[in-house]
Amino acid sequence: EKNMPLPEGVKGELLVAGNQVTQGYLNDPGRNSYSFIMLEYRDKKQRFYRTGDLVYYDEEGDYMYCGRMDNQVQVNGFRVELGEIEFHTKKIMQAGNCAAVAKPNQAGNMEIFLFVENQMKNLQEIKDHLQSVLPYYMQPIKVIPVDALPLNINGKTDRNRLTAMIA
Repeated sequence: EKNMPLPEGVKGELLVAGNQVTQGYLNDPGRNSYSFIMLEYRDKKQRFYRTGDLVYYDEEGDYMYCGRMDNQVQVNGFRVELGEIEFHTKKIMQAGNCAAVAKPNQAGNMEIFLFVENQMKNLQEIKDHLQSVLPYYMQPIKVIPVDALPLNINGKTDRNRLTAMIA
């Protein structure tokens, strides 16, 4: 059943409750209604925060982190929503699509790469625009032009193939 504890070893989203949970995002009721939910837990109605982290717990009761459920990554200690980079890129693009992916460098730090379709002539314009609207830690380390973004079997952007294309 949805929003219920899962059995040992089964992956699911980590929800947290208690005094450490904030009252919500300032002036963002839509995000609040998605991120904060009321659930019955241990015979008590409690307010939970949806972290977006994919976890499971093992036989010792320890939680094992498996990644993110969305396109959020950690870059230099900052949480970065890759979709936000794509949103700002699409604002400046004439046509085509784009996809931001993150890959760890040799030191293990995440770096952001942005793939753009049919934008050979506009690469500098895209870079300049992103520098004007995004903080430094969200800046793609490289903007890579492609004829078309690869698609997976479901017709969605194949982010694994894009990540594999990074040298």
